[in-house]
Amino acid sequence: MAKGSEFQTEQEKSLRWFGSLAGMDWNVIVEAPFGKISAGDLLASWVMHDNLHISVLIELQCFLLVKKSEPFNTQYAGEW
Repeated sequence: MAKGSEFQTEQEKSLRWFGSLAGMDWNVIVEAPFGKISAGDLLASWVMHDNLHISVLIELQCFLLVKKSEPFNTQYAGEW
């Protein structure tokens, strides 16, 4: 898995590839096991899915920082 800026570079490369698909009908709908989904929905969900993974990693990093900071607290930094 790519890290940091490498991840962003790969994500941007993938988005450019999707954007280069000439004549793609993003409104095409298919029936999936969970219901109907369009090509555009799939693309938007794919990008959001990446962001959800990133948010989980950030949350884990914050949790570990709080634990490593003990006996001090990080309350002054703000709520997470």
